[in-house]
Amino acid sequence: LVVLRTLSKAYALAGARLGITIGDPSLVRVLNAIAPPYPLATPAVALALDAVSPSAADEAKRRAGRIVAERDRVERALRGRDGVRAVYASDANYLLVRFVDAEAVFRALLASGVVVRDQRAAPRLHDALRITIGTAEENDAMLAALDTRPAAAGAAA
Repeated sequence: LVVLRTLSKAYALAGARLGITIGDPSLVRVLNAIAPPYPLATPAVALALDAVSPSAADEAKRRAGRIVAERDRVERALRGRDGVRAVYASDANYLLVRFVDAEAVFRALLASGVVVRDQRAAPRLHDALRITIGTAEENDAMLAALDTRPAAAGAAA
């Protein structure tokens, strides 16, 4: 068993592209043997060590709690909205949402400056977009963009 964890959201280090691999020591040794020398820059390591320090742990927990609360709020706001077929429950920092017209919704959100992940090329997700949970303000902007899109942009006929 190998557990891969990112320091992106809860530790506010998305731009640093840092994570951790936790596993059986014999497996970790194999991974270390094939890793390039010096795979991380010294400043990135310093950021990671600061982020996981005991003094930063409480802030990381608060940040994770805010993300969970915001994800739940956005999920509730999306359920039952015109043009929304399904919102899948998630433990991640994003929601997978199926729309009546995902293409129109994707374009309307993009025109409003809201970038979401288009999942329509994935098998059996022809009508789905992945919406990342941001700040309350960012999420409100996404919801407002859904509310102000033309009726043809994803609403049920």
